[in-house]
Amino acid sequence: MNTRIVIGALLFVGLLFTSAFSISSDNESNPAHEGQKENMKEIKLEEGLQTVIDTVEKLKTAMNKTTPDIKEVNRLGKSLNDNWDSIEKKVEEKYPEDYENIEESLYPLISNTIRQDEMDVKEIKKLTDDTLSKILEFQEKIS
Repeated sequence: MNTRIVIGALLFVGLLFTSAFSISSDNESNPAHEGQKENMKEIKLEEGLQTVIDTVEKLKTAMNKTTPDIKEVNRLGKSLNDNWDSIEKKVEEKYPEDYENIEESLYPLISNTIRQDEMDVKEIKKLTDDTLSKILEFQEKIS
């Protein structure tokens, strides 16, 4: 009987502690997350777009090798995804038509490059060219 009381009391105290911690963490901001948010806000559209262009050009170079290195293509595909994510909301909000146009080839490109299995080199080359063309056209439009 005493064991039940002790276990019950420990559970009750644990729940109180968990609730108090949860409330305080909800009310306090996490400096690490704030820094990430600030970095995302600081990226200018033009700079982020140039980073995306650079990544697509590196991907194009990697795909033009006699035998593309799948690991390198995977790495570049993931990098392209991350770089696009950093400016995606800005493009979508300010230029919705351009956003849709770019993503018609960009998302399939990313999807094809991050696959771990056999890659369709012809398709990736086509998507790389299409994406690069659309992004360069968009860059010219906003400059």
